[in-house]
Amino acid sequence: VTDRPVQATVTGLVNKRLDRESQKGAVSWHVRELCKRQDLRVEAIVATATPGNRLNDHCDALLHAVEPAVPEAHIRLQPVTLPLSANDGPRDFESELFSALGSPTGQNLTEALADAAPTRAAGRAMPLLWLEWLDQAGGPLIGKPEPAFLEAWLLFAADTLRAACPPHMRIVSFLSIELSNADQTNLRDEIQTLLEEDDRLFPSGFRTLLLDPLGPLDQQHLIDFLEDPNASNCPRPLVLKLARALHKKTKGSFKETAELIEYGERFSPYILLEKLKTELESK
Repeated sequence: VTDRPVQATVTGLVNKRLDRESQKGAVSWHVRELCKRQDLRVEAIVATATPGNRLNDHCDALLHAVEPAVPEAHIRLQPVTLPLSANDGPRDFESELFSALGSPTGQNLTEALADAAPTRAAGRAMPLLWLEWLDQAGGPLIGKPEPAFLEAWLLFAADTLRAACPPHMRIVSFLSIELSNADQTNLRDEIQTLLEEDDRLFPSGFRTLLLDPLGPLDQQHLIDFLEDPNASNCPRPLVLKLARALHKKTKGSFKETAELIEYGERFSPYILLEKLKTELESK
């Protein structure tokens, strides 16, 4: 169960159901473990992607996958704005979290987290507060953050959140970062180094998940989506033809492919196929 707005549009469905199985599977497993294990309280999850991967919709797609896969979790999504800087270390993130939760003056973090968590009925799923950290524009962080900023964000989760988390709930601290291929490689290396060398990021009750980078689609991803009657209205005789034409046209670009599929879902898969044939033949 997830306490969050339901996006029932074609766009929402494509974003939620098209590929990303590696990331969805990893998050579902980790959330299940987080809810089942008594020794865990907080998990930091980092998603990275190059432009064109609709990273701003990735959190919603992950939650859409976690819902049916992890009945042990009752999730409430809480957006939190990232601080402009981390000159004051983890305290800058704590200040933004208090602001997002609307905590009254004088309330401590444990009380604020408990108030923000979904209610747990007797014998029901574990309440889980999912903090989605967003930039000032309300989307993923754009560009490679300074190492000190990333370190402070991780330390806030590993130390402050872990220590404040009440035993009857769990917390996911989620950050998505959009950046170039080169910066993505460097960032992931920096995160791995931090996790391997900084003992403060390995306390009892906390762990970090660095998701596989979001990448291009292959033709099988398109076939899997188009043949699923719960995801697409594409007639089965058209699935292979449309998947081939889409992949030939977009070369696996997630954003371009998703937009074309949305076009076909709104109008007709036949119209989309004719459109693709015309565009491919004109090259």
